[in-house]
Amino acid sequence: LMAQTIMAAAQCAPGKQVLSLQSAFARGASTQSPLELDVEVLHDGRTTATVAVSAAQGPRLCCRSLVMLHEPDHDVIRHAATAPATSGPPDTADGASWWQYHVEDGADIRDPDAVGPAELRVWTRFPEAPPDDAAANQALLTWATDGFLIGTAMRPHPGYGQALAHRSISTTVLTHTLSFHEPLDAASWLLMDLRSTYAGRGRAQGHDDVFDEAGRHVASFSQVAMIRAFAAERAPAAGEVAKYRTE
Repeated sequence: LMAQTIMAAAQCAPGKQVLSLQSAFARGASTQSPLELDVEVLHDGRTTATVAVSAAQGPRLCCRSLVMLHEPDHDVIRHAATAPATSGPPDTADGASWWQYHVEDGADIRDPDAVGPAELRVWTRFPEAPPDDAAANQALLTWATDGFLIGTAMRPHPGYGQALAHRSISTTVLTHTLSFHEPLDAASWLLMDLRSTYAGRGRAQGHDDVFDEAGRHVASFSQVAMIRAFAAERAPAAGEVAKYRTE
């Protein structure tokens, strides 16, 4: 939904680049049904534009986003987060031909027994990303940012891992906010430096800084997620998963 939102918004402000995306998820969406995107240009000025994008399936509003686009200005001041020390891009990776990723130090956020700090470092790339389409490269990175923070929040807690999501505990992303700082190449390795700063009351908060292979700080994002027990009448049967889920 977020990746498609970026692509839709970019078409409404030619010549501008996506600066930020703020998405709120009202309901789950099914991959088995078509999505309809309703796009409204709220403002298109000389240097910035703001576009609202709503994603729905029939009468169900699933997600609403605000996208800000801009024409970057020259530096007045400059500083950026520093990339963490790592062993560098991986020699081997998981995933598929179109998306590859590698979790540093063999951390397994799916395993309820694999306890560790509420942080994670993940390398990601999309080898077939089009080099001359800035919005598509941003959209691909956006897609990759979604799936790791909930498991990162569970990591310090014995008996909890992402393998339980949608089966014995109910999880979903509630809001997701991204800021793009520098042009990025999604076909090259990008490092996501994730950390969960809060978990409680059925919610979790997480942040991430994204760096390219040269250590440039290219993007940041934050996420608020739901991590709660299923209501008795809504819990999936043993061996089944919830209807709306993110794997």
